[in-house]
Amino acid sequence: MEKKEVTKKRYNRKKRKRAIKKSKKVVIAMGLTAIVLVVATYAWFIGITTVNVNQFEVNIVTTEGLSISLDGKHWETVLNVTKGIIEGTDPMVINGSTSANKHLKADGTDGDYGEYPVANGNNDHWATAGDDSSHTGLEPVSSSGQLDSTSSQAKFYSKSTMTAERGGYKLAAGDITSPTATGYIAFDIFIRNATGSAYEAAYNKDNDEALFLTGGSNVTYNTSGSSAGDGIQNSVRVGFYSLGRVAATGTTDATIQGISCSASTGVTSLCNLQEGEAGSQTAVPRGYNWNIWEPNDTAHTDKAITRFNNACIKRSSTGEYQLTGDDNKCKPIGEGASAQQLSDNTYIKTFTINDTISASANPPANIYDGLNGYTNPKMSYIQTLTDTENSAEDTRNPLLYIAPSSITKIRVYIYLEGQDVDNFDLATVYQTLRFEFGFTKDRYEAAEEETPTPTTGE
Repeated sequence: MEKKEVTKKRYNRKKRKRAIKKSKKVVIAMGLTAIVLVVATYAWFIGITTVNVNQFEVNIVTTEGLSISLDGKHWETVLNVTKGIIEGTDPMVINGSTSANKHLKADGTDGDYGEYPVANGNNDHWATAGDDSSHTGLEPVSSSGQLDSTSSQAKFYSKSTMTAERGGYKLAAGDITSPTATGYIAFDIFIRNATGSAYEAAYNKDNDEALFLTGGSNVTYNTSGSSAGDGIQNSVRVGFYSLGRVAATGTTDATIQGISCSASTGVTSLCNLQEGEAGSQTAVPRGYNWNIWEPNDTAHTDKAITRFNNACIKRSSTGEYQLTGDDNKCKPIGEGASAQQLSDNTYIKTFTINDTISASANPPANIYDGLNGYTNPKMSYIQTLTDTENSAEDTRNPLLYIAPSSITKIRVYIYLEGQDVDNFDLATVYQTLRFEFGFTKDRYEAAEEETPTPTTGE
């Protein structure tokens, strides 16, 4: 009887997958294509970091009762995002056309205005934001998935000083969390879910619907006019943070736009909610209201492998470097006798920065702490949504959850994780990166999505 039941379940599952594939009804698909020109990228914490952003586009498609907006006012089934739109110099594309008066931010021209003003919480910014002319694009930063509930911003850290030493690289880092921070891209999307039962203001994960990252999501590079690809694409991260939600009907534009970590009238805050508990403002594991996607998690170039295997030296539990002996190198893959040094097609943990690091710390912080036997309280391993996990349809976790009959404000960050071992000195010169990702409500449909082949010559 048990064997027949298992066979029946397998048959029903296969039948369901065929039906889904035939209908092609993906509830929400978010396709992002970002072309990022990387110019003379230097090491994460060494020298000048400069990555010029050339082009960037986000194309979002929705069906079956879901719609997307950049300003919480104009709802679309297809949405376009560019650098000019984010900065307010170009109008949004509304219903397939542009309108001079539909800017996210006011650009100062006569008669122009911002549809999503700063007063209502618009902190969208490009990587070139800020007054320092030396910051011209994406720069290596580090994030442990923390969210500053006061500013409703994901927390980021960057190098303040660093020097090479026997055994690695001594590191000092500062908190650069800011609505106008340089080095990374940030923008809001509003997702309206018009289907499902009546909206419930109280947070209850059991009533929500899961969103998955489509199986065809990837970050690749184009070789035309660029290097052969020295691995900078393997250090990319995309963070998703749900700030809060409101009822899909009867809510004013200003209330929708003003969703933040601070719960106000009609707004349910989703910041830092403990999974399974209502209103607990504590650290929360990924997968409900925040997640970080780590593409190319097992891919490592020969240069990155050589750098790590030569530079990472073991440390004792008290911080001393083991500079002599046959086994003084880091072996982060496996444990005990099975341990091995870094190689391609293997996953290696990334220990991200979770606090400011003083240059006078004793023992000094090392960029490899966590991988070299030394536990540093200023660095944390945060599990991410990797491509490996995302391709395992039976066990993969949702990217986020969304409530029925609701509007949810989600903040998206695109950045280079400097603590990733693939972010190394002169990782690439003139490399063009392409981002493509999407959302779906179906676990099995996502795993079967085919990825379009990136074109060259942009």
